[in-house]
Amino acid sequence: MKNSIKILLKLFLTLLALYTLLRALFACLNFNTLEAGTATWLKVFLYGVIIDISSVVYINFLFILFYFFLFPFLPGKLKIPVLLSLFLIMNLPFIALNTIDLFYYRFNNRRSTTDIFYSLPASIQSFGSLFTRYWWVLLFFIIISVLFFVIVKRLVNPWRNNIYPGWKTWLPVSVFITSIFVLFARGFGNRPLSPASPLLYFDPVFQPVINNSSLNMVFAVLKTRTTLQRQTYYDPTELNEFFPLTKQFEQVDSFNKKNVVLFVLESFSEQNFVPGSLKANMPFFDSLRKQSTVMTRTYQNGYESVKGLVAILGSIPPFLNEPLFVSNYSNTWFDGIGTLLKEQGYHTSFFLGAEYDHFNFGKLCKMVGIDNYYSKERMRDKDKSRDDNTWGIYDEYFFDFFRQTMDSISQPFFSVLYNISSHPPFNIPPERKKQFDSGNAQFNAMSYVDFCFQELFGQIRTKDWYDNTIFIFTADHTLNTAPESPEWRYYKNLHIPFFVYDPSNAGGGEISAVTQQLDVVPTVLDMLNYEKPFMSFGNSVFREGHQFSISNINEVFQLIDTTGITGFDAGSGKVVYCYDWNADPALRLNKKDSCGRPASVWLTKAVVQQFTNSLVENSFR
Repeated sequence: MKNSIKILLKLFLTLLALYTLLRALFACLNFNTLEAGTATWLKVFLYGVIIDISSVVYINFLFILFYFFLFPFLPGKLKIPVLLSLFLIMNLPFIALNTIDLFYYRFNNRRSTTDIFYSLPASIQSFGSLFTRYWWVLLFFIIISVLFFVIVKRLVNPWRNNIYPGWKTWLPVSVFITSIFVLFARGFGNRPLSPASPLLYFDPVFQPVINNSSLNMVFAVLKTRTTLQRQTYYDPTELNEFFPLTKQFEQVDSFNKKNVVLFVLESFSEQNFVPGSLKANMPFFDSLRKQSTVMTRTYQNGYESVKGLVAILGSIPPFLNEPLFVSNYSNTWFDGIGTLLKEQGYHTSFFLGAEYDHFNFGKLCKMVGIDNYYSKERMRDKDKSRDDNTWGIYDEYFFDFFRQTMDSISQPFFSVLYNISSHPPFNIPPERKKQFDSGNAQFNAMSYVDFCFQELFGQIRTKDWYDNTIFIFTADHTLNTAPESPEWRYYKNLHIPFFVYDPSNAGGGEISAVTQQLDVVPTVLDMLNYEKPFMSFGNSVFREGHQFSISNINEVFQLIDTTGITGFDAGSGKVVYCYDWNADPALRLNKKDSCGRPASVWLTKAVVQQFTNSLVENSFR
C-alpha cells in the first residue's frame, strides 16, 4: 500500500515540476520586463504551485478514482499499459494547452479557456503560417512529451511487484487519501481555489503567471456546464432605476433613414492611430479621422473576434466563456441592430472575405437580425491568386466585391464590412509587398488596409448613396505585444478605435468620455433619430449617462470609467483591484482594501446582475 501511494505521489510531483517549468518559460517569454523583486517572484511561484496542485487534482480526479478503486483488480498484464495510457491521456492535452499559451497569450493577454475551441476550427487554414513562425513551440512540446512519457513509464514500473493487501485495508485508506486530494483541489481558504484566487493576495499583473491554462480551462468547462445562478445584489426596482436595460432617446427630429456602413477593423488598436511606437503609416485614416467624430477613450468588451462582434452588433457584454449564440442560453430573446433596423425598412447585410459562418459569424448574424451574409463563396471571381490561403480574400479584392454588391442593394441599408488582411500572419498580396515594406509585418498589413480603404472610398464617393450614409469604424479587439506595465495591461491594451464619418457633416471633433463596443448600437440608433425603446447594455456616445467599459478578464469583471479601473470578483464578492488613474496614472497603487470608487462597484454589480438574470429568465427585455 505504501508503495502504491509513493508511486502516485511521484507521478503528481513530476506534473508539478513540469507545470513549474512551463510557468517559468511563460514568465520569461511574456513578462520578462516586469519589475519585481526576488521575494515577490518567489511568492508568485509558491502560490503558483498551490494553483498547480488544484489543477492536477481536478484533471486527474478520474485517474485517482481508477487508481484506487479499479486498477488493483485488473489482470496483471494490463496493469502497467492501462495505467500509463490513462495518465498520459489525462495530462498531455493540458500540457499542450499550457505550451500553446507560451505564445498565444500575447495575442489576447489572458490564459486560454473554452473560447479556444470556437477559434481553432476556423483557424485551421492558418496553421501552416503559424507553424512557420512558432515551430519551436511544437518542437518543445514533442520533446517534453517524450521526456514525460519516459519518466512516467519508469515511475509506474514498480507496480509490477506490488502486493494487493485486500479490500478491507485498501478501501478505507483509498477513501481517506482521495478525500485528502479533494481537499487540496479545493484549497484551504474560505472559498474554493479558482482562476481569480491569486487576485486576493497579489497585484493583478501577476495573475496570468500564477495561474495555469489548465485551471482556466477546467473552470471554463465547469462554468459552461452549470446553470447560471440569479444575482440579488439589488431588488428589481432599484436595479432597473440604477441601470435599466431598456433605453429610449427623446428625439427632436423624425426618424432619418440614412444608410449605415459599419467597418470592423481586424486587430486594430487606437495606439496604431496616435503618435507613439505603435503608430502605423495610415495616411488615409489620418485624414479621415480629422473629418470624423473620434471617440478617444473606447475600450473593447471582448478579447476575441466573435465576442467583440456580440458586443458591437448585439450590445450585449460577452461575459460567458463561450460565445452567447453557441451557449446554453443561445435562445435568449433580444433584438439586435439588424432586427431593429429591418422594422424601419432597412436592408441588412454582413460582408466577410472568409468562408461562410467563419468563427460562427453566420449564427451571430441570424441572432442579431442581419439577413444577408456575403462570404468569399459569393464572389463570382474565383481567381485563386486573390485568396491569401490562410484566412480568405485579400482586402482590396473583397472590398471591390463589397462595392459592386452595394450598387445592387436597395436603400436604406445597414451593412457590416469586416476586413481580414490585418489578422496574423498579416498576409498582403505579393505584388504589394514592395509598396508596404516597413520591416514590421503587422504595420505593413495595417498600411495595406489603409490603402484598401482609400481605394474603396475613392470609388464610392461618386455613388448616389454616399452622401446619405454614415460610416462607422471600430475594431473587434486589439493585438499588441505590449509592455508589462499595469497601464498597458488594464486599459491601453484594450484601447480600440471608434470614429464616425458622416460625409454630409464632416466637421470633425473628439469625445473624451469612456466608451465601449456596447455603445455602437445605441449610437447608431441615436444618429438615426430612433425614438422607440430598445435593449442595450451601452449608451449613445452623444448622450449623458453611464460612461464606462466593462469586460470579463479571467473571471474578474473589470470596469473602466473616467475615475479609474475596478476589478470585481463575483465569486468572492470582493474588489480585487481598484486604481484611481487621476491620482495614480501609472496604476502602481492598488487600493482594493480602501476603494474610494463605490459607484464603480455598484455599476459593475448592476451590469452583472442584469446580464445574468436576463439569461436565467431567457429574455433581455
